[in-house]
Amino acid sequence: MDIYITLDVEGVTTVTNLEQVRHGEPEFGATRVLLTEEINASIEGALAAGVNGVLVNEGHGKHRNVIPKDLNRKAQLLTGRSKLFHLMHGIDRGFGAMFMIGYHAGAGKRYGILGHTFHAYNCTVNGRYMSEIGLCVALAGYYGVPTVLVTGDDESCRDALNLVPNMETVAVKEGVSAASAINLHPSVAQEKIKEAAERAIKRLPEIKPFVIEPPLTMELELYSPLMGDMHDLIPGCVRTGDRSVRYQSDDFAELFKFFLLSSILSMTTYGLGVMV
Repeated sequence: MDIYITLDVEGVTTVTNLEQVRHGEPEFGATRVLLTEEINASIEGALAAGVNGVLVNEGHGKHRNVIPKDLNRKAQLLTGRSKLFHLMHGIDRGFGAMFMIGYHAGAGKRYGILGHTFHAYNCTVNGRYMSEIGLCVALAGYYGVPTVLVTGDDESCRDALNLVPNMETVAVKEGVSAASAINLHPSVAQEKIKEAAERAIKRLPEIKPFVIEPPLTMELELYSPLMGDMHDLIPGCVRTGDRSVRYQSDDFAELFKFFLLSSILSMTTYGLGVMV
């Protein structure tokens, strides 16, 4: 069996500020090391449980975060941007399970370290709150892949367990605010991730894919009216307020693509000083 790993960086232990997650910042190098080590810990656990192959997909910033030469040799690494499914590209290739390493909580969570949901302040599907974790877990489920492990801060772990109550999670830090945390030592965090990854694979028959049945309605509350204006360009997208839109589909993959397009268009307003 092969597994799929999608990664982010805000949920890595000791990461609490933007300087640690932005390419080009002096502190980002240390974050890359810790991220690679946490991913390797999850791979080691999976291999110990009998997994044969691993695809690691880059999903943060410039999609060049993992240190390739330090990644476990059993893993293949998908890097670079302009991927159709972005942080979830390749999930449709028939994997037996998915790990999410280094993830963060959604926007607006008091104790979610550097929490956000791409460009949206609030996202729901069929009335259910969706963070980036939720959207990824649901897309994996659409392709029949169960999400069996999520690592990040304690808020992100609670988010994941609300979707799949019997999955494995590892909280590598406890949020004190949205920009401060009590962190596990990196070695301890990695040990816990390895153990949880091995358990997750061994418990795979118990953990089912998370699926949202159609018809599907996504509603987005955006950060500014200008972001809403950009959505007038998307066929089928309905403006429901100054900063809110709605999109409907019977296909979750299409809904996920809409969300990514929504993000790209919203990003065009960043230079206009509309983010607060």
